[in-house]
Amino acid sequence: MRYQYFFTDYEGEEILADNEVTASKEEIIQFMKQILLIKDNFLGIIDQNDLCIQFMVNQDHSILVDIPIPELDGSYTKNTTMMGALQIVHELDAMIQIENIDNLQFEKW
Repeated sequence: MRYQYFFTDYEGEEILADNEVTASKEEIIQFMKQILLIKDNFLGIIDQNDLCIQFMVNQDHSILVDIPIPELDGSYTKNTTMMGALQIVHELDAMIQIENIDNLQFEKW
């Protein structure tokens, strides 16, 4: 299975969300290990239903997990470690399942 993804590496390059770039889960996990090292760098994955999960590096190097739900004017979020973020991606199916990701909290924008 291949997933559409995007990222910004503030010390390197970026691929914008509107580009149709795809990769396997294994390739995305490798990208995450390279990109999610510097504050504010982020990587997002878009599933078959256009649901997006984003990972961004916080000041303390924890990883913010963010699943925006525009029709609810908010996002499901949580903070995790790099290993936690990699595990979320490792467990992805064809679609992002919010209920399968522990400890997400909904926050209004």
